[in-house]
Amino acid sequence: MRTMIHHLNTPHIPGDVRSEPLHRRGGFSLLETTIAVGILGIGLIMVAAVFPVALTQHRNSTEQSLVIEVVSKAHAMLAAKINPADLWVHPAYVPGPLPGGTLSHLDSPWYLLPTVNLAMGNNCWDAMVQESGPNQNFYANWINGAAPSTGNVPTLFGLDILSDRLAPFRLLNTGTTCPMAMPGALHASASPFTDDELMEAPNRLVWYGFYRRRASGSFEVAIAVCKQRRNLRFAEQDVSSDATPYTLASRPTVFREDRRLPVPWRVTVARPANSITGVCAPNQISNAMSPGSALSGSIGLAALAPVGSKMMISGAAQSFGVPLLPMASGRILTVSDIVDSHTVEVVGELSGVPCFDFGVSMGVTFDVWVFPPAIEGGAVGRESPVLDWKVPL
Repeated sequence: MRTMIHHLNTPHIPGDVRSEPLHRRGGFSLLETTIAVGILGIGLIMVAAVFPVALTQHRNSTEQSLVIEVVSKAHAMLAAKINPADLWVHPAYVPGPLPGGTLSHLDSPWYLLPTVNLAMGNNCWDAMVQESGPNQNFYANWINGAAPSTGNVPTLFGLDILSDRLAPFRLLNTGTTCPMAMPGALHASASPFTDDELMEAPNRLVWYGFYRRRASGSFEVAIAVCKQRRNLRFAEQDVSSDATPYTLASRPTVFREDRRLPVPWRVTVARPANSITGVCAPNQISNAMSPGSALSGSIGLAALAPVGSKMMISGAAQSFGVPLLPMASGRILTVSDIVDSHTVEVVGELSGVPCFDFGVSMGVTFDVWVFPPAIEGGAVGRESPVLDWKVPL
């Protein structure tokens, strides 16, 4: 007992850790907490920013993989539905008496296969009629350079050229006729669904066929695959003011701006020559305006084909409307840079394509097929709808 009491009364010895009181550990200050939250917020924002980019890349990758399937489907569709004997070709490329047949030993240019489109708010698809007095012609006929009386009735309908076969069929099943009064409106059998029903899907792919007649007499096709997004609208090219073959696209002005699917334009261009040396500018093409020139594009090529756009040379070289020898037929050009509003730099083969001296309005021009971007805010957008262009090698 004495021992226990003696221990309890033992005086405190400084430095004895056993007898030191426990100290509470200090917390974070308000400043430290604010900095930590800020760093965490920045990290979360950066992580969140990755998701839209990843989704866009995933969608693009998915679409690129679907392009192969769409092209295969398109070739099968063309083989089943298109009769080459019904396709228009300029008489110069078809054997026959003069003046026809003078170029029958050569391949023809590439022409747009007649098809249909859908206008905003409409219930029926139509062949994009170009109105010109009593002669109303299908868009493909005009833009190909066919005579006003040429047939070439579309045999591909709206559902044929879309990537998906899952679509509403209410209009078709009701047996109703198209309420549109304009010439060229197709029967309900050509209208698988209305504009409202088309907009139910946010993303679709749409393909277009191009054809040419080989010197051997056989036909071959090229396929352009484009993307179609909900609520976008595209413009037609006004070609009804000039029916001269091969010069229809020399004055591309907007005709209609309410088409739901991308619309191909045929634009007359040339390789610009240096004003001093007369040498072709490397990898440049232009539709610049020049008094007396065969080129008079009121819409610059840079607007019609922004960076990343793909174009196909139709192969119809010309000099002031007179057909010359086809050149560079079917070559695909990709826009890599913008020089000015009417001139672009391209990646692609331009060897053998002559220069055009804009200073004296002399030289050879040629045509390219291009799909302009959608109309945004009353002007042409900045993204080409073309995903890929398959041309036979």
